[in-house]
Amino acid sequence: MKILTIHSDYIKFQPLKKAIQSPEEVDMAEHMMKECLVVFSAVEKPDEDNIEGVAERLVEEIIDVADQVKTKKVVIYPYAHLSSNLAKPAAAMEVLKKAEQLLKEKDYDVLRAPFGWYKKFEISCKGHPLSELSREFNGESKHPTGEKVRKEESEFSRYLIISPSGDVEEVTEKTWDKAKIWKDKTQRVDMLKSFVRNNLSGNIPKGEPKHVELMRKLELYDYVPESDVGNLRSYPNGALIFDLFKDYVLYNCALKLGCMKLYNPLMFDGEQPIIHDLVKDFHEKDYRVLSEKKEFILRYASDPLNFPLFSKLNITYKQMPFAIYEEAPSFRLEKRGECVGLKRLRAFNMLDVHVFTKTEEEATQKIEELCYNFSDMLKNVIGDKWVLGWEIVEKFWNKYKEYFVRISKKMNCPTFIKLMPEMSHYYAFKNEYQAIGLDGANVQVSTLQLDVKDGERFDISYIDKDGKKNPCYIIHTAPVGSLERCMYLVLENSVYDEAAGKCPMLPLWLAPEQVRVIPVIQNHFEAAVKLSEELEKHGIRVGVDDREESLGKKVFDAKSKWVPYVIVVGDKEVASKKYNVVIRSESDLKKDAKKDMTDKEIIDHIKERTKGLPFRPMYVNKFVSKRIVFVAWSQKKE
Repeated sequence: MKILTIHSDYIKFQPLKKAIQSPEEVDMAEHMMKECLVVFSAVEKPDEDNIEGVAERLVEEIIDVADQVKTKKVVIYPYAHLSSNLAKPAAAMEVLKKAEQLLKEKDYDVLRAPFGWYKKFEISCKGHPLSELSREFNGESKHPTGEKVRKEESEFSRYLIISPSGDVEEVTEKTWDKAKIWKDKTQRVDMLKSFVRNNLSGNIPKGEPKHVELMRKLELYDYVPESDVGNLRSYPNGALIFDLFKDYVLYNCALKLGCMKLYNPLMFDGEQPIIHDLVKDFHEKDYRVLSEKKEFILRYASDPLNFPLFSKLNITYKQMPFAIYEEAPSFRLEKRGECVGLKRLRAFNMLDVHVFTKTEEEATQKIEELCYNFSDMLKNVIGDKWVLGWEIVEKFWNKYKEYFVRISKKMNCPTFIKLMPEMSHYYAFKNEYQAIGLDGANVQVSTLQLDVKDGERFDISYIDKDGKKNPCYIIHTAPVGSLERCMYLVLENSVYDEAAGKCPMLPLWLAPEQVRVIPVIQNHFEAAVKLSEELEKHGIRVGVDDREESLGKKVFDAKSKWVPYVIVVGDKEVASKKYNVVIRSESDLKKDAKKDMTDKEIIDHIKERTKGLPFRPMYVNKFVSKRIVFVAWSQKKE
């Protein structure tokens, strides 16, 4: 940002004509201020990434000069001629309005000239050494230990822990490690201890991610040098897993909730009034594209396009509550060095759910229902290797204490709560399902947020029985976060099994190939195919290794691909119709777990473990010889 300050005897100005398409509404009369500091201001393009910070820095600079010339009267005057790299009008206007507000809060007498108008003005400069000064700055404060930092440090006033049995214990940043709950030496409580430590002591582990190697070795996902960093490719097996995740959320969550599914465009116009107000604080990671000289923002979630839609609709109490679901390709311009594998990306896929309710009570009931739904989902993805965290405004904790305790008890999940003395966000409370890695690092998976502000703020409302318009309560949620983050957790979760001496594997319902049938020699090929066809009839993904390779190599290959069930078909199996099955989930790194099973027993064994979970056929050829190798992986690396 650039400013030119003039200590003036007076300034007079009057708006005459619109200079932009949508200027702010103004009084067309002449305005005047005497004995004042006039601040000619140009907000620049980079300032859009930190509007609040730039506004605060502008105020710091104004006060600095005002103190030197000993005045409490300030005129903020937008002046585009100071820069050739101007910010968008909406962003510039917001910076100047924020600065005006902040100065008034500090008891300055402020007059702000209207933005977006051609104006005539007359000014008298006092002519002393400090009467004309120019400055250029960004959003970084000159006083880094000032109010903003103190505010961030004090956002949470109290910390609580709820045990799986429902006991509530208050802790502090100094006493958390002495909490009574740590006497319980279960794995889940140890995970909560890591999560609390990461929050209150900041000792967040920085282990090397294991999933990057695994995502390539299993031919799931890969880097794409021909694209931007943080944009990954899904190979067929990875695409299958993503689609199974989508099916789970659609059928086990969204449709059960009564969601309407829709799709929105990939980009939006950040200058549209509702969208601008919604996204104004999130410019730092905008992915922008230029179309016919107009700039658009690639969406980071579904809110910027769903909120304008539902603010326009005529909704009555008869349609309430309602919910919407979208599989939303999303984009955030993460820093290049922070884009690692599936954990943090610039292009990712969000599964977004929004629920709109009439009352706070109705919203809390829906959130509780979703809490249990998400708990079941995570058990099918990463087992019990997660804990629950809440951020709650204190008055809502006091009002709903029994509610939060009941949720923790019913899920049998240890919980960490951070209390806020007042509402500083749009939500009254939110939770986060936090996965805990073997190294103790935590990563957010799912989240639920009770939004008590945006219904009124963006006029998303319904008409009640009496014909009165009422704002909706809005629940924001992403059942699995992003698909990529969820898959990252599945792969990292396999490290637990390996550390315990077990064979790492994907959840059975997500395994791209659930069964590999291996004929000993060509004479057994027909029997192998027949067995595979019988399993396929019952919704099981089966591959047949028809290659002319040694039996040992074919078995090794199946194991290296983490195939859950490996069946070798030879003379004995053809004659007896009983098959020797290697079951990966019951094996360890030293010894295979083998069982003799009929085809019916194999089917029952698999279907019992995938009951209620989605199924899709394989996305690669059933016969191994016909499959394309996307990632060459040597036996040495295995």
